[in-house]
Amino acid sequence: STQSNFPSVLVLGDSYTEGQGASPWFEMFRKNFSQKYLQFVNGGIVGTGFQQWELLHDYLLTEGVIVKHLVVIFISDDYRRGIWNFSTGTSGCLVDYQRCVGNEDFYGIPNDKDRDVYLEKLRAYRERALNSSFNQRIEHYLPATTMIIRFLRDSLGSSEAGDSPRSQNRKVIASLIARYKDDILFVHIPQKDEVVNQRVDPLGYVTREDIKRLGGEFYDGQAHCNLTKEDFFVHDGHPNAIGYAKISACVTAAVKDKWSLQ
Repeated sequence: STQSNFPSVLVLGDSYTEGQGASPWFEMFRKNFSQKYLQFVNGGIVGTGFQQWELLHDYLLTEGVIVKHLVVIFISDDYRRGIWNFSTGTSGCLVDYQRCVGNEDFYGIPNDKDRDVYLEKLRAYRERALNSSFNQRIEHYLPATTMIIRFLRDSLGSSEAGDSPRSQNRKVIASLIARYKDDILFVHIPQKDEVVNQRVDPLGYVTREDIKRLGGEFYDGQAHCNLTKEDFFVHDGHPNAIGYAKISACVTAAVKDKWSLQ
């Protein structure tokens, strides 16, 4: 658990940082450091971007967390993401699995006694969805993926409009760099399509250039993390266990090099 009034390395990011799809890599990362005077805080939240990370950062400060070093792990898509929250149905399902219907984005964990009945309930709901439209089938069978697509679509706008996600995210980057100066490091992790196609998405280049222009420093995961297409799931855009192990090693190297931590 996170302690207040204790110097921390806060790591902000999206589902790659959270560790979605495999055993989260953060504990592996944390154990690479021997400093007893620092705690490592995982601030990864699925489907989020810079604006949402700032909200989490500010909340942790109000809870008494002292951020000594700030690590911001981003993928190219993050620069177009705005702020969102779970739907009422999903929030209720996460709090109490007995409230789950089957159409939620994420699900609460049942107790062992109710597990089989609970899973059959979800399976039956999705089976009924076979008789619905194609879009509804996709939503029911891939709810988490649909949620991310929906939030990304809703957050898209004119790239340079004053209230667009990209414009707001640029302001967040500027604010964090101004606050932390040499105590912030951005780490750009390549997405699956970037690894497969051996290129950086144009939006990733824009993010990098904005970070440099605003006086920040980024670590190039495309060049240094050694990710291959085999390090990602076949039918999903997230890294598998091997991919997360590489990300853990890569971020460890970046942080140790940046602040000479051991």
